[in-house]
Amino acid sequence: LLALAISTTANAGVPSSAVLARVSASAQRAVVHIQVKKGEALTPELRELAASFGQEQPTLPTRNASGSGVIVSPSGLVYTNHHVVEGAVSVEVVTMQRRHLQAHVIG
Repeated sequence: LLALAISTTANAGVPSSAVLARVSASAQRAVVHIQVKKGEALTPELRELAASFGQEQPTLPTRNASGSGVIVSPSGLVYTNHHVVEGAVSVEVVTMQRRHLQAHVIG
């Protein structure tokens, strides 16, 4: 996580509430909503059992989760908390402009 302290002395003559409003409006474009489908990995034993019943690609139920993140690079790198994407089988990022983008966890 990143914390910033805004210096109002660098913005002499501009009221601090106006400075905060400008910074907030600018930073808001980088905030995204993250929608996740989470699932459990099948153990080898469960895969073997499912195969014995003729299921080649067995699936377990998924559950929905969500959180927020921040775009930190022009290439589309997004930072979020680990618990938001832990166990994700699919990840979708929704921008402030309501664009829905598929994503994947890289680390």
